[in-house]
Amino acid sequence: MTLLFDGKNAFFAERDRISVKSLVIHLPRNASLFVNGICYFPTGEAVHLPSTAIRTGENILALRIDNRIYPTEGLYVDTDYASPMGLLTEPLLLRQCERIASLEEKLSHMSERVARLEKRTEARMLFS
Repeated sequence: MTLLFDGKNAFFAERDRISVKSLVIHLPRNASLFVNGICYFPTGEAVHLPSTAIRTGENILALRIDNRIYPTEGLYVDTDYASPMGLLTEPLLLRQCERIASLEEKLSHMSERVARLEKRTEARMLFS
């Protein structure tokens, strides 16, 4: 399985179920992986997870890059197979709402600036 990183979250490129016995997770450069609170360091650019690292049910993952922890899609294990769980929606929605509010504020400031510039341009055209 391959973990993709978009700068804020990590998620699996593959959406299929995979055997837990041979679970290898390819990481972005200079990254390590927390699985249920235990950090695993890659050999090359991949982590070979022992079957003891994964428990039945939900497994919480986190990506560590440059001493920062990033939210990562979890793995759900049933019997001998693991499949991606998807990212938690609540933190994603909160971040998106914050980003939208920030963009709305910037748009408001830019609209005010454009209005002031239009007013200045209008005044100059009247007297030329």
